[in-house]
Amino acid sequence: MRRLETKDFIIKAIDEITYLTEMWKHSVNIVFNIEIDEDEGNEEVYMNKLTQVIEENLPEIQERLEWIEANQDKLIECLLSEGNVLTTVRNYMGNHHKQEYIQMENGVRLKLPISLEDFLAYVLHCDEIGFGISATDDEVKMEISMFFTARENLLGGHMWEIVVSGNNEIRSLGCCQ
Repeated sequence: MRRLETKDFIIKAIDEITYLTEMWKHSVNIVFNIEIDEDEGNEEVYMNKLTQVIEENLPEIQERLEWIEANQDKLIECLLSEGNVLTTVRNYMGNHHKQEYIQMENGVRLKLPISLEDFLAYVLHCDEIGFGISATDDEVKMEISMFFTARENLLGGHMWEIVVSGNNEIRSLGCCQ
């Protein structure tokens, strides 16, 4: 992963900053939700403070993104082992797609019930990686949540969440909607 710079981040809202990267063979939106001790009334001061929090924590953000990149397989293993993801996908697709195959928008034809290999290669999608950053009381806490779903809305909006704590402890929170 290349070195991050403050200019790589896009301010979408007063409390949301984003960064686009490539992981799991597709583009993933990184969303930073930052909580700071600052009055939102003065938007310019507030935005400057958000930018300052990003600048001051850029090395840790870089380190955490590199850790995620280096542990992509481990994160997927956690998702598969604790979230019953493949079983849920097979059940959902079996109930909603009565045919033997499903045709993806990219032209790929998947045999049902879907295999683990096809699921990982063509269906599983990391929708977003969220960095929750609390920069209050002169202390910065960072927690990461990853939200996985199926491409082409094959699962009717079901998602699975994985949380990575500050000490890189991984836990799956299972299915959420």
